[in-house]
Amino acid sequence: QFIKQNVPEAINKKWVTLHCVDNTINNNSRGANIDDYNLSIRYLIDNGFHVFRIGDKSMPKCKEIAGLTDIAHIDHDRSLDLYLIQNVEFHIGVQSGPNWIAHLFNKDVLSTNVVDWSTAIPRKNNNFYLWRKSRVNNYY
Repeated sequence: QFIKQNVPEAINKKWVTLHCVDNTINNNSRGANIDDYNLSIRYLIDNGFHVFRIGDKSMPKCKEIAGLTDIAHIDHDRSLDLYLIQNVEFHIGVQSGPNWIAHLFNKDVLSTNVVDWSTAIPRKNNNFYLWRKSRVNNYY
């Protein structure tokens, strides 16, 4: 119902969820600046996807881009995030809870800014993770 009322243009498209814990305020080790994902977001939209950024209102707002819905800053029932992840083509996210939910729903996952390999290794073939370059010891 929420999608029909608030994002009707997404109904006939494939979906991607994006979860990016912010590091611009608290320097979260696994976090990132949401603006660093804009090129990827535009690529996905140009290839027919609708991108849903999930999270909570403590995160900075996304840049407004047609084809991107910042669910984190729209009042909604928290179960909507689960519904979206359950129905996506794949999920992109930092090493956090939504990645595990995507695994539980057997969705493909691209994990970004990985800081601990033991909990971020792909759970499916052809899933990937990208290491975060440490600011402290410059390792990948």
